[in-house]
Amino acid sequence: MKTRYIIACNHSYPDVGGCENVVKNISERLAKTKPGYEVCVVSKSVRRPFRHNNVSYLPLGDTYLKFIRKVSSLNPKSLLIYSDMFVYYKDILMRQSHNWYYPISLCPVGFNQTHSNNQLKDFLKKRSDRFTPIIVHSRFSDDYKLCSDLGIDVEIIPNGVDLSEFAYHGFNFKGHYGIDHDDSLVVCVSNFFPGKNQAEIPKILEHSVKSGADKVNFVAIASDSVHPSSKALETSFMRAMGSPHAKKFYKSFRLLKNIPREHVVQAMKEADVSLFPSEQEVAPLVLIESMAARTPFISYAVGNAAELNGGFAVQSVREENGITKAVKSPSILGASLEAILSDTSLWSSLSERGRSQVESDFDWDKIMEKYMYHVFDREQGARYEQYEERDI
Repeated sequence: MKTRYIIACNHSYPDVGGCENVVKNISERLAKTKPGYEVCVVSKSVRRPFRHNNVSYLPLGDTYLKFIRKVSSLNPKSLLIYSDMFVYYKDILMRQSHNWYYPISLCPVGFNQTHSNNQLKDFLKKRSDRFTPIIVHSRFSDDYKLCSDLGIDVEIIPNGVDLSEFAYHGFNFKGHYGIDHDDSLVVCVSNFFPGKNQAEIPKILEHSVKSGADKVNFVAIASDSVHPSSKALETSFMRAMGSPHAKKFYKSFRLLKNIPREHVVQAMKEADVSLFPSEQEVAPLVLIESMAARTPFISYAVGNAAELNGGFAVQSVREENGITKAVKSPSILGASLEAILSDTSLWSSLSERGRSQVESDFDWDKIMEKYMYHVFDREQGARYEQYEERDI
């Protein structure tokens, strides 16, 4: 029977988003690196099993016990849990009895659930050695800060990009979508999800024009989301952007949904600025993608944005229950947008610094070496708890 590497998560391919992209990159690169093994993604969003790029995608199981049995039946070499929001993370952490004969690694993606739950914090402190290792994406992230406060060791493995995706492939985004080649283009690549803060964009554009910038063509790019608030957030954004007042501050506006990935990448490459006003993040992949595209970004200093060299991370933040959140400042983001659009030397400096940092720190080929060393090729200890399933 084949031995399998298993990644467990709530959402995965073909869903589109930052976490989904990370899981896809890890699983597909692992499948290439370890051809003698099978790689399985066990996901809440998968309804029926399927294969894609040599990775098997499997349903999660509707109870914790079914999940544990499914994983055990796959003859796992290791299990990586992606996000503490994973539906069975609390069970893995808090239940006394398990049937683990394989190591479990955890990438908490901010520890968003744990930060707001003191009981989970206590269990994490007591049982952090159930996870070998705990992986965080940045020393600037809230999960790194929590582990430091609790005295828990972590491994830092950043998010990254496949640089080959950002080579020239002959597609003309502006021409395809009817935007004049010489016009300024600002893009926001973000799904409609609580906290992504697209509703602030009309005010940001207003303040950029009031600061002296010319009107820009603005394109928002998103994919459909399963979150129950997504449709309402999209409707609110479209209403705000379509108001007579907002129309005074942009030349044209389009919302593009579910467009091909190569169109998204080319949009970032042809844009003058990538605008990302999210209120809360861990390691926003879209900012790294913008830097790979040589396009300066503007964001709040949430997640690891402050360590990125390719844009402005506005230091307008506060801390709430251990989580860093933005204090909305559309005037500052608007002024930052005007500064980048009006200063070609500043634009060029941010563009080159961002691309250089991606090549040195955020190239998936280099990042995958870290996952192999710290997670998938790690020497296995002998301290994994083994109990009867009936005790679960």
